[in-house]
Amino acid sequence: MERLQSPIAALASALLHVLFFILLLLSAKPLLTPPQGASSGGRVKVDFIGQPREADPGPVTPPAANKPADKRDRPRPTRPRPAASPVQSTLVEHTENPLPPPEAADTPEPAAPSPEDEAAAQRRAQSAPATSPPA
Repeated sequence: MERLQSPIAALASALLHVLFFILLLLSAKPLLTPPQGASSGGRVKVDFIGQPREADPGPVTPPAANKPADKRDRPRPTRPRPAASPVQSTLVEHTENPLPPPEAADTPEPAAPSPEDEAAAQRRAQSAPATSPPA
């Protein structure tokens, strides 16, 4: 029986896959309709839940007498103010660790040789054989 278990499982799996494929072919296909509402470019009225429903006042139009007749009389549109920054800054007169000027920050400072490097250089100079200058 153990010898037949693997082929039987493979046959059952293949049979189930074929049955699901046939079921998929026979199922109803979804019908796609053209978009309606906002996606088609039309307007959609939205009623919010939890807010009292008020009558539509309609668009408010100013009276014709208040319209300026000449371009020179029209008020200039104001520029919107930039949004306030969430960062608050405070002016400090004196700091303990001030930043260096920008031009000094761009040039790297040469590193001072450490005492260990100097001692090693002296030892190398003393251990090197003395050579006579070329004639």
